[in-house]
Amino acid sequence: MRLWPRGKKRGGLWAGPGPSSSTGQTVSSRRAAPAASGKSNAPALSPAIAIRIATLGGIAVGLLAILVLRLWFLQVIGTEAFASQAEVNRLRTVQNEGPRGDIVDRNGEVLVGSRLVQNLVARPLELTGSRRDRVIERLSEKLDIPAGEIRAKLSEGDALSYRPVVLKEDVSADEQLYVSERRRQFPGVTLQPAFKREYPRGQLAAHMLGYTGAITEETQDAFTRRGYLPDEKVGVAGMELQYEGWLRGVPGEQTLEVDSAGVPVDRGLLRDVPPKPGNTVQLTIDADLQATLEDALRERVEISGTATGAAGVAIDPRNGEILALASYPTFEPAAFVDGKDRKITRYGNNLNRPLLNRALTGEYPPGSTFKAVTATAAIEEEILDPEQFIFSGAEFEAFGSIYPNFQNRIDGAINLRQALEVSSDTYFYQLGNELWKTEGRSPLKDWSESFGLGSPTRIDLPGEGRGLVPGPDWKRLAFAGDEYSEIDRSWRPGDDINFSVGQGYLQTTPLQMGMAFAAIANRRARVLTPAIGKRVLDPGDRQLAALADGRPVRELEVDPETLDQIRTGLYRVANESRGTAKAIFRSFPPGKQVAGKTGTAENPQGEDHAWFIGYAPFDDPTITVAIMVEHGGSGARSAAPGVCVVIAKHLEEDRFSVCGDPPAIDQN
Repeated sequence: MRLWPRGKKRGGLWAGPGPSSSTGQTVSSRRAAPAASGKSNAPALSPAIAIRIATLGGIAVGLLAILVLRLWFLQVIGTEAFASQAEVNRLRTVQNEGPRGDIVDRNGEVLVGSRLVQNLVARPLELTGSRRDRVIERLSEKLDIPAGEIRAKLSEGDALSYRPVVLKEDVSADEQLYVSERRRQFPGVTLQPAFKREYPRGQLAAHMLGYTGAITEETQDAFTRRGYLPDEKVGVAGMELQYEGWLRGVPGEQTLEVDSAGVPVDRGLLRDVPPKPGNTVQLTIDADLQATLEDALRERVEISGTATGAAGVAIDPRNGEILALASYPTFEPAAFVDGKDRKITRYGNNLNRPLLNRALTGEYPPGSTFKAVTATAAIEEEILDPEQFIFSGAEFEAFGSIYPNFQNRIDGAINLRQALEVSSDTYFYQLGNELWKTEGRSPLKDWSESFGLGSPTRIDLPGEGRGLVPGPDWKRLAFAGDEYSEIDRSWRPGDDINFSVGQGYLQTTPLQMGMAFAAIANRRARVLTPAIGKRVLDPGDRQLAALADGRPVRELEVDPETLDQIRTGLYRVANESRGTAKAIFRSFPPGKQVAGKTGTAENPQGEDHAWFIGYAPFDDPTITVAIMVEHGGSGARSAAPGVCVVIAKHLEEDRFSVCGDPPAIDQN
């Protein structure tokens, strides 16, 4: 293809006749000729180029069509959705937890309450990119929150849509002021009201009251389905857990108009549904008596020198209401509410196990306190006449084995009431031997279970232990391995002999033994179901539920005369000359005398466990108290003084006037 007419080059230009040449007309004619002939000098399009141009044109048309369709969708179809999204960005819904109800004692004294606090919360989806980094840096610097902790919480909250995450609980007044005055420096971050559990009397009744905590990942779905907020606190232990449904408040809801930084603007609060407080749970506990019991346990452990812990329970034997229940050592429930990890870790690592509720879950041989059950079984099985005198020597021999009396004491010829008074082991060994001879039955096991041992009392408190009442069937299963012989698996005389004095395989909880003695004390042979929750009151103090009413009662099928014999023996323990606890209880005035039983339970892991269970007034009991001192030694020296202090408080007597010094020598 040529761009210029043919001719000779001259000096790099095409040579040809100039305009003044005589041939100029000829040149013009040549240039015009093609037009006259209908032919063009423009290059012809090849098929490949034509295809390319068509393809580019199609793409351009397609892109234009997509753009037109998108504009149409945004303006027509998406108008409502984007208007709704804009409304969401403009409006913010805040859910506020309702305050948990109070827990009060039988007299209305608040044991657990709620205090209004401000939490620092953030909405993760409003904190993205560089904005998130800036806010994290400022919060970490000014509010003393580790940057890594903030970042982790925001990351976890990224999957929670617009729900806020709590960055810091119970923000101080100075921190509240700082954040409030600089809202635009903390977009997506705000203060939110919440309620925090508080304990006006500190550690009092900690094991019984329990504590609250965050919803765990494992239970998140279950609580969410029940309408709980993700950051809501729930009952974790004790009464807080037991009566969660009554105590929990109903969350409220606020709708606010906000700007891009989350600051309320214009109309501000558009909708407000206030939270509803939870209900009040009133307990059967007497706070002052509870404090007396806890002080007594601590005192007995400290005085002992060998004790590692103690437990006690005070019961109204007329109806099964728990007046006090305690375990020592104890803990601060506020530590769990405040999230004091170091203190919680120390509790968990403490060898004396302060988190263990020994009164409810601690299982121990009851020692000589169990002799009241053995005596009942022996009389009812007609192998013992309570008036019969049986010789109590320094030891008892049966089937080639020797069973010694406590401190190898010789008590002489005594009847049942005297045997209880002096707590003779060899007297009761003989009863155990006779009970073993009952063919086809295990009377001690049967009567133990009749008194409620070996199974939960069904108290309204989570985590109760069962204890263990052994018998022939149990032993066959417990010793079923190949390493045991048939003799090992058989129930032998020694099993019932040890059983008769509360030793051997027998395991009970302080609460179980307290309820067993309550059945003896109430004079109607009724095994009651203990109760700690008394009633539920709404915020207007109207009763919603009577928790302690209608709890199961089981009648002991026992001759009233049998229990009269037992009660007389228990009275002698605390009031007659040879009574193992006379030194402690002898000064109670007429009409308020105490009856009870000492116990010293042998322990292969160390010092004996000390027991005393008593009730008063003897003629018309209104309180039964059981105290066990773990590794405390003698029941008369370690446990009985604590019971005396609690009963004196209940009967409004001066402890220093009515409670004597422990005996100079150990008593069984």
